[in-house]
Amino acid sequence: MPLIAVPFSGDQKELLAQLLDALDDEDLKRIARLDYGMDYDEHLAKLRKLRAIGPDGFDLDGYLLEVLSLCAWSEPSSDEDMIRVHRQRAFSCGLVYCSGSKPSDRPYTDETNLIQFIESLIVLGQPRLAVITSLCWLLSDVDVGDREGVFIGIALLMFALQEKRCSNDEILTLIDWIMRAGDAADMNEPGRRCVRGWDFGIDGRGRFNTKWRALMASLPGHVQTRHGSLVEEGVALLVAMTLPAVTEYI
Repeated sequence: MPLIAVPFSGDQKELLAQLLDALDDEDLKRIARLDYGMDYDEHLAKLRKLRAIGPDGFDLDGYLLEVLSLCAWSEPSSDEDMIRVHRQRAFSCGLVYCSGSKPSDRPYTDETNLIQFIESLIVLGQPRLAVITSLCWLLSDVDVGDREGVFIGIALLMFALQEKRCSNDEILTLIDWIMRAGDAADMNEPGRRCVRGWDFGIDGRGRFNTKWRALMASLPGHVQTRHGSLVEEGVALLVAMTLPAVTEYI
Protein backbone atom coordinates (compact mmCIF):
# COMPACT_ATOMS: atom_id res chain seq x y z
CA MET A 1 0.00 0.00 0.00
CA PRO A 2 1.26 3.51 -0.73
CA LEU A 3 2.53 6.00 1.81
CA ILE A 4 -0.26 7.83 3.61
CA ALA A 5 -1.00 11.21 2.02
CA VAL A 6 0.05 13.75 4.65
CA PRO A 7 1.95 16.97 3.97
CA PHE A 8 5.25 15.50 5.19
CA SER A 9 7.61 12.94 3.75
CA GLY A 10 8.27 9.87 5.84
CA ASP A 11 11.47 10.17 7.86
CA GLN A 12 12.36 8.43 11.09
CA LYS A 13 15.65 10.18 11.84
CA GLU A 14 14.37 13.35 13.52
CA LEU A 15 12.32 11.50 16.12
CA LEU A 16 15.10 9.03 16.86
CA ALA A 17 17.59 11.88 17.31
CA GLN A 18 15.19 13.68 19.69
CA LEU A 19 14.68 10.56 21.79
CA LEU A 20 18.40 9.85 21.96
CA ASP A 21 19.26 13.45 22.87
CA ALA A 22 16.83 13.37 25.82
CA LEU A 23 18.68 10.53 27.58
CA ASP A 24 21.29 10.95 30.28
CA ASP A 25 23.83 8.39 31.43
CA GLU A 26 21.56 7.14 34.21
CA ASP A 27 18.96 6.27 31.58
CA LEU A 28 21.53 4.29 29.63
CA LYS A 29 22.62 2.44 32.76
CA ARG A 30 19.08 1.46 33.67
CA ILE A 31 18.35 0.18 30.17
CA ALA A 32 21.64 -1.75 30.08
CA ARG A 33 20.89 -3.67 33.28
CA LEU A 34 17.32 -4.70 32.43
CA ASP A 35 18.31 -8.23 31.40
CA TYR A 36 18.84 -9.09 35.08
CA GLY A 37 22.22 -7.37 34.86
CA MET A 38 23.56 -9.87 32.33
CA ASP A 39 26.22 -8.42 29.98
CA TYR A 40 25.63 -5.03 31.60
CA ASP A 41 29.02 -3.56 30.67
CA GLU A 42 28.68 -4.66 27.05
CA HIS A 43 25.18 -3.25 26.69
CA LEU A 44 26.16 0.02 28.34
CA ALA A 45 29.19 0.40 26.07
CA LYS A 46 26.98 -0.05 23.00
CA LEU A 47 24.43 2.48 24.24
CA ARG A 48 27.14 5.01 25.03
CA LYS A 49 28.61 4.48 21.58
CA LEU A 50 25.18 5.07 20.07
CA ARG A 51 24.82 8.33 21.97
CA ALA A 52 28.31 9.40 20.86
CA ILE A 53 28.00 8.63 17.14
CA GLY A 54 24.25 8.87 16.60
CA PRO A 55 21.88 6.30 15.09
CA ASP A 56 23.22 6.44 11.52
CA GLY A 57 25.23 3.33 10.85
CA PHE A 58 24.68 1.90 14.32
CA ASP A 59 24.41 -1.88 14.33
CA LEU A 60 21.44 -3.04 16.41
CA ASP A 61 22.47 -6.60 17.28
CA GLY A 62 20.23 -9.25 18.76
CA TYR A 63 21.64 -9.01 22.30
CA LEU A 64 20.96 -5.29 22.58
CA LEU A 65 17.59 -5.78 20.90
CA GLU A 66 16.57 -8.13 23.71
CA VAL A 67 17.36 -5.49 26.32
CA LEU A 68 15.48 -2.82 24.39
CA SER A 69 12.49 -5.13 24.09
CA LEU A 70 12.51 -5.63 27.85
CA CYS A 71 12.50 -1.87 28.33
CA ALA A 72 9.43 -1.65 26.11
CA TRP A 73 7.50 -3.54 28.81
CA SER A 74 8.55 -1.13 31.58
CA GLU A 75 5.83 0.65 33.54
CA PRO A 76 6.34 3.56 35.97
CA SER A 77 6.06 2.46 39.58
CA SER A 78 5.45 5.98 40.91
CA ASP A 79 4.76 9.53 39.78
CA GLU A 80 8.37 10.41 40.58
CA ASP A 81 9.80 8.02 38.01
CA MET A 82 7.08 8.44 35.37
CA ILE A 83 8.92 10.77 32.99
CA ARG A 84 12.21 8.88 33.30
CA VAL A 85 10.59 5.51 32.57
CA HIS A 86 8.65 6.87 29.61
CA ARG A 87 11.82 8.57 28.29
CA GLN A 88 13.68 5.26 28.42
CA ARG A 89 10.76 3.35 26.97
CA ALA A 90 10.19 5.78 24.11
CA PHE A 91 13.87 5.61 23.19
CA SER A 92 13.99 1.81 23.35
CA CYS A 93 10.86 1.39 21.24
CA GLY A 94 12.03 4.13 18.87
CA LEU A 95 15.33 2.39 18.27
CA VAL A 96 13.60 -0.91 17.55
CA TYR A 97 11.09 0.69 15.18
CA CYS A 98 13.20 3.36 13.50
CA SER A 99 16.83 2.27 13.36
CA GLY A 100 16.70 0.31 10.08
CA SER A 101 17.35 1.64 6.61
CA LYS A 102 13.76 0.73 5.72
CA PRO A 103 10.73 -0.15 7.87
CA SER A 104 10.81 -3.85 6.98
CA ASP A 105 14.35 -4.08 8.41
CA ARG A 106 13.02 -3.75 11.95
CA PRO A 107 12.83 -6.87 14.10
CA TYR A 108 9.49 -8.44 14.80
CA THR A 109 7.09 -6.02 16.46
CA ASP A 110 3.36 -5.97 17.03
CA GLU A 111 0.59 -3.72 18.29
CA THR A 112 1.49 -4.35 21.93
CA ASN A 113 4.95 -2.86 21.37
CA LEU A 114 3.38 -0.07 19.37
CA ILE A 115 0.94 1.10 22.06
CA GLN A 116 3.79 1.23 24.58
CA PHE A 117 5.73 3.43 22.15
CA ILE A 118 2.77 5.69 21.41
CA GLU A 119 1.79 6.03 25.06
CA SER A 120 5.30 7.16 25.99
CA LEU A 121 5.40 9.67 23.13
CA ILE A 122 2.10 11.13 24.38
CA VAL A 123 3.22 11.34 28.02
CA LEU A 124 6.47 13.03 26.99
CA GLY A 125 4.65 15.51 24.76
CA GLN A 126 6.97 14.66 21.87
CA PRO A 127 6.71 17.17 19.00
CA ARG A 128 3.97 15.96 16.65
CA LEU A 129 5.78 16.64 13.40
CA ALA A 130 8.63 14.24 14.17
CA VAL A 131 6.14 11.59 15.32
CA ILE A 132 3.98 11.99 12.21
CA THR A 133 6.90 11.71 9.81
CA SER A 134 8.17 8.62 11.63
CA LEU A 135 4.78 6.91 11.47
CA CYS A 136 4.54 7.80 7.78
CA TRP A 137 7.95 6.20 7.29
CA LEU A 138 6.78 3.03 9.04
CA LEU A 139 3.82 2.83 6.64
CA SER A 140 5.90 3.48 3.53
CA ASP A 141 6.27 -0.22 2.66
CA VAL A 142 3.62 -1.92 4.80
CA ASP A 143 2.26 -5.13 3.30
CA VAL A 144 -1.41 -5.57 2.44
CA GLY A 145 -3.02 -7.49 5.29
CA ASP A 146 -0.41 -6.40 7.83
CA ARG A 147 -2.30 -6.13 11.13
CA GLU A 148 0.24 -3.89 12.84
CA GLY A 149 0.05 -1.46 9.93
CA VAL A 150 -3.59 -0.80 10.74
CA PHE A 151 -2.69 0.20 14.29
CA ILE A 152 0.16 2.38 13.02
CA GLY A 153 -2.41 4.13 10.83
CA ILE A 154 -4.76 4.66 13.79
CA ALA A 155 -1.94 6.16 15.84
CA LEU A 156 -1.03 8.39 12.91
CA LEU A 157 -4.64 9.57 12.67
CA MET A 158 -4.62 10.63 16.33
CA PHE A 159 -1.55 12.82 15.82
CA ALA A 160 -2.74 14.09 12.42
CA LEU A 161 -6.03 15.30 13.91
CA GLN A 162 -4.02 17.45 16.31
CA GLU A 163 -1.73 18.88 13.63
CA LYS A 164 -3.15 21.92 11.81
CA ARG A 165 -0.88 21.33 8.83
CA CYS A 166 -2.73 18.09 8.04
CA SER A 167 -5.62 19.03 5.76
CA ASN A 168 -9.12 17.58 5.83
CA ASP A 169 -8.55 15.81 2.51
CA GLU A 170 -5.39 14.19 3.83
CA ILE A 171 -7.14 13.07 7.02
CA LEU A 172 -10.04 11.62 5.02
CA THR A 173 -7.53 9.77 2.82
CA LEU A 174 -5.94 8.35 5.94
CA ILE A 175 -9.28 7.24 7.39
CA ASP A 176 -10.15 5.52 4.11
CA TRP A 177 -6.74 3.82 4.07
CA ILE A 178 -7.19 2.53 7.64
CA MET A 179 -10.60 1.08 6.79
CA ARG A 180 -9.28 -0.65 3.67
CA ALA A 181 -6.22 -1.89 5.53
CA GLY A 182 -8.43 -3.12 8.37
CA ASP A 183 -10.60 -5.08 5.97
CA ALA A 184 -7.50 -6.60 4.40
CA ALA A 185 -6.10 -7.54 7.81
CA ASP A 186 -9.43 -9.04 8.82
CA MET A 187 -9.55 -11.13 5.65
CA ASN A 188 -5.99 -12.26 6.36
CA GLU A 189 -6.74 -13.34 9.94
CA PRO A 190 -7.22 -17.10 10.51
CA GLY A 191 -10.61 -18.05 11.93
CA ARG A 192 -12.31 -14.76 11.07
CA ARG A 193 -16.00 -14.89 11.94
CA CYS A 194 -17.68 -12.18 9.89
CA VAL A 195 -17.21 -10.04 6.81
CA ARG A 196 -16.37 -6.81 8.64
CA GLY A 197 -15.63 -8.13 12.10
CA TRP A 198 -12.12 -6.67 12.41
CA ASP A 199 -11.12 -9.84 14.23
CA PHE A 200 -7.47 -8.82 13.92
CA GLY A 201 -8.00 -7.06 17.28
CA ILE A 202 -5.49 -7.78 20.06
CA ASP A 203 -6.29 -11.02 21.80
CA GLY A 204 -5.31 -12.23 25.25
CA ARG A 205 -3.45 -9.17 26.60
CA GLY A 206 -5.90 -7.16 28.66
CA ARG A 207 -3.88 -4.11 29.66
CA PHE A 208 -2.80 -3.48 26.07
CA ASN A 209 -6.40 -3.83 24.94
CA THR A 210 -7.32 -1.22 27.54
CA LYS A 211 -4.67 1.18 26.24
CA TRP A 212 -5.77 0.76 22.63
CA ARG A 213 -9.42 1.12 23.61
CA ALA A 214 -8.62 4.41 25.38
CA LEU A 215 -6.68 5.73 22.40
CA MET A 216 -9.41 4.81 19.92
CA ALA A 217 -12.14 6.20 22.15
CA SER A 218 -10.21 9.49 22.34
CA LEU A 219 -10.20 10.03 18.57
CA PRO A 220 -13.54 11.92 18.35
CA GLY A 221 -12.27 14.32 21.02
CA HIS A 222 -9.44 15.37 18.71
CA VAL A 223 -11.85 16.41 15.94
CA GLN A 224 -12.02 20.21 15.78
CA THR A 225 -14.41 22.66 14.16
CA ARG A 226 -11.94 23.14 11.33
CA HIS A 227 -12.25 19.48 10.35
CA GLY A 228 -15.88 19.67 9.28
CA SER A 229 -18.65 17.08 9.18
CA LEU A 230 -16.98 14.61 6.80
CA VAL A 231 -13.98 14.14 9.07
CA GLU A 232 -16.23 13.97 12.12
CA GLU A 233 -18.38 11.28 10.50
CA GLY A 234 -15.34 9.37 9.24
CA VAL A 235 -13.73 9.28 12.67
CA ALA A 236 -17.02 8.20 14.30
CA LEU A 237 -17.40 5.36 11.80
CA LEU A 238 -13.83 4.22 12.30
CA VAL A 239 -14.22 4.19 16.09
CA ALA A 240 -17.47 2.19 15.77
CA MET A 241 -15.62 -0.36 13.63
CA THR A 242 -12.48 -0.67 15.73
CA LEU A 243 -13.66 -0.57 19.33
CA PRO A 244 -15.65 -3.83 19.17
CA ALA A 245 -12.55 -5.64 17.85
CA VAL A 246 -10.53 -4.41 20.81
CA THR A 247 -13.09 -4.76 23.60
CA GLU A 248 -14.12 -8.26 22.52
CA TYR A 249 -10.93 -9.74 23.92
CA ILE A 250 -10.67 -7.89 27.23
